[in-house]
Amino acid sequence: MSLFSTDNYKAFVREFIRNQPRKGRGLNRKIAQHLNIHPAMVSQIFSGNRDLTAEQAIDLAGFLALGELESDYFLLLVQYSRAGSHQLRQKFRKQIESMQEKAQNLENRLPRDIVLTGEHKAQFYSAWHYSGVRLASSLPGLSSPQEIAEHLGISPSMAARTLEFLLATGLCIRTESGGLELGPQRTHLESSSPLIH
Repeated sequence: MSLFSTDNYKAFVREFIRNQPRKGRGLNRKIAQHLNIHPAMVSQIFSGNRDLTAEQAIDLAGFLALGELESDYFLLLVQYSRAGSHQLRQKFRKQIESMQEKAQNLENRLPRDIVLTGEHKAQFYSAWHYSGVRLASSLPGLSSPQEIAEHLGISPSMAARTLEFLLATGLCIRTESGGLELGPQRTHLESSSPLIH
């Protein structure tokens, strides 16, 4: 399920968890740790009538390695779910429809024709973890910053920041099922590049 195809953030998260290796076993506990809440609260939120707070929504968007537009949309879905009046729900509904239209434009979701800038290349080649996280994203079972961090032996926050960069530059993309894969972008340095040591 694509995030932009739903107006229910809980359904998206449940589907994301189901699509993880071993059907997401243990992921609720990791989410609880990341959000600093009791695991029972995670179940009450995603299978019950409780909602995330705005702060928890932003933290969870980072945990799921959502891009900037996806994070904004996820937060909007949480606000829509929490809205207490019909008028407020209608206002959020219009914003949801507007963002769904924006996301339909593939240029906003998959920047296939973006050429990596010199600054992006410099950042990518500045540390091993950029290529490490990119390659790890193509492995089965590694679709969250936590899983990639454990696999590579780096901190979850570093994995999340690195994924955000890779998603923003098109070096990695998020699949319809919520997983990760190598993006259409290529990295290549000419032999004369000053970035080659």
